[in-house]
Amino acid sequence: NIFFKYLFYLREKGIEILKNAKKIVFLTPSYRERLFQNYIPEDLRKDLLKKTIIIPNGIDAYWLNNRFNGRKKMDKITILSVGELCKRKNFVNTILMVDLLRKRGYPASLKIAGRQGNRTKQIMKLIKNRPWCEYAGLIQRKDDLKEFYSQGDIFVLPSFRESFGLVYGEALSQGLPVIYTRGEGFDKQFLEGEVGFSVNPYSLEDICDKTIKIIEKYHE
Repeated sequence: NIFFKYLFYLREKGIEILKNAKKIVFLTPSYRERLFQNYIPEDLRKDLLKKTIIIPNGIDAYWLNNRFNGRKKMDKITILSVGELCKRKNFVNTILMVDLLRKRGYPASLKIAGRQGNRTKQIMKLIKNRPWCEYAGLIQRKDDLKEFYSQGDIFVLPSFRESFGLVYGEALSQGLPVIYTRGEGFDKQFLEGEVGFSVNPYSLEDICDKTIKIIEKYHE
């Protein structure tokens, strides 16, 4: 997202490092694909690809030791999202997506938790006129965050960029299907539709359609 993309004068050095590396470790298949398709010369791809391995980030043992072992039933449609109130986390489109969801006849509500950031004022203005939308503030204690996850049915976070996204794993540990960004960190950790769906973060229609897919197949 930074070095290979913008610091073009370092690309040759980056490729030299990869050529001399014994192993090349990626957090996610999506980032491996992006690097090889966009920045690795075609004549080097085969040899460098042999040295690659995927090792995703692990979530805190707390979430594994306190995971939800049952199957959730949806009484109301409560959507959760967790992250800093900044542009990258895309909460504005998440709120507008729930608007669209409600217009399509799904009486969904949205709860957001996270520290304040560069989109706080804009997000608070949107929340003010939407009684079904709530900001829970920053939740620091894991027990409190676990309680927050227990209040929801679906986890939605269509970030514009996400190097991995530990919150998706936390949400999964609490029995929540997830909506995540296509081509970013969490994408391809699971087969499409297995634990949720990838989306285009710029498309309200796509985020809404995939959320409806989860609602309609929630028992699965």
